[in-house]
Amino acid sequence: MNKIKNWLAAWLLILAVDPVAAQLTAIRAVKLGDAVPDMTFAVSDFKGRQPRPTRLSDYRSKLLILDFWGSGCGSCIAGMPEMVALQDEFKAELQVLVVTEDTSVTSMLPLWDRLEKGSSKARSYYDAGKRLPFVIGDAAFGALFPHAGNPTHVWITPEGIFHAIAHATTTNAETIRAVLNGEAPWLADKPYPKFRDGHRPMEWIEGNFDNVAAYSMLVKGDLFEYPTNLPNKIIDSVTNSVIGLNFYNTTVFDLYELAYWESGGRARDKIVLEMGDKERYQRPPYDEAKQFEAWKQRTWYSYSIKVPMEQSDRLFETMKLDLQRHFGWSGSLESRMGKHLVLRRTSGRDRIGTRGATPSATFEGIKDEYSGKYEAKLVNRPFGELLRAIPYNWLTTNLLINETGFDLKMPIDMVLRFDKPRSELTLAEINQQLRKYDLTLVEEMRPVEVLVIRDVTDQPVASK
Repeated sequence: MNKIKNWLAAWLLILAVDPVAAQLTAIRAVKLGDAVPDMTFAVSDFKGRQPRPTRLSDYRSKLLILDFWGSGCGSCIAGMPEMVALQDEFKAELQVLVVTEDTSVTSMLPLWDRLEKGSSKARSYYDAGKRLPFVIGDAAFGALFPHAGNPTHVWITPEGIFHAIAHATTTNAETIRAVLNGEAPWLADKPYPKFRDGHRPMEWIEGNFDNVAAYSMLVKGDLFEYPTNLPNKIIDSVTNSVIGLNFYNTTVFDLYELAYWESGGRARDKIVLEMGDKERYQRPPYDEAKQFEAWKQRTWYSYSIKVPMEQSDRLFETMKLDLQRHFGWSGSLESRMGKHLVLRRTSGRDRIGTRGATPSATFEGIKDEYSGKYEAKLVNRPFGELLRAIPYNWLTTNLLINETGFDLKMPIDMVLRFDKPRSELTLAEINQQLRKYDLTLVEEMRPVEVLVIRDVTDQPVASK
């Protein structure tokens, strides 16, 4: 009880010294190149213990990296060991400060409990968290450096100058050393959010938007202020008809999928590419940060379309024509005979049924291939997620066909572990893991409905 009283007393002392609420009334977003205003905040350990009042000026003479973080952000959690390694390498020249927007210490404790009791990899995340200083329940830093999505890294020079706001993928020893030497290395910038209302993509006509009868708009590159691959509908308020769609930060193939199947979320193995420049859309490894960010800017799009209410039944047909006009590619749903991958059971035993633990799904290596390994772990999750977990190259013509007889909604437990990146795995190596669950993948000739995307040779193509 005395420890709890002391903990509360320390937090109350910090609030009495310099209330955050009072600071927020005067805080304005800092511009790149400007000096960051000094302010007081509470720094604690990863569980909110031993909070102490701290000022930004306490970190002068060091490169300060604010690691905007969230307990529900897998990439944030997976990045902690690397941040600890960088802190150890640069010692007194660098200070990493984890800034979490979690509203309270209590909301974070279940995460630390799961990591501490989890696998060796989970434990490594827990051990890294123990070594990093945290600012918990932050609002002031979020006001100084508005951003969308975590992890986001804010770089403040030893002189207290706002140097960059960037993706975590470009925080490494090379870029840190360059900044400490007064250089300006390439960083994957994350500009401040410009607008946030996903249903009003053309705010320059704000106030008259409802009078816009129809439009379509295609934006190239990563709109950092929006979530990835999240379509939403524009609904007519009188008839309740769907008269438009907004689709953010996605590949052109997802747009075609939505137009032709009139729904998103289908497996990309149902798309066959037959246009001339498909290689340029091949995703580079995530660990090649500069290449990956350049690929996103080259191949990602955000798309918005609205049709008159009386044409709502032609929305997807209009979208097809729109995409063809923009990209010079047509699409068609066809039955294709080819060599495909078929998932089957090797026995009548059910070796994947869940034991009923708390549902969770992790796909280490899909977004973080730094370790050169791939692991998929499903706990009390639908069998359909296994089709996502099985790694194979979606740019080939191989499709994955489920013939196990298992219901896609059946909850399962399964772990697939590989000692190489998912893009390098062979069929034999995948089957070695599936064999533990009396499952196998075989290649067979099958007819399957696919979406074929091909060049339209007689049409002028907009710049891609």
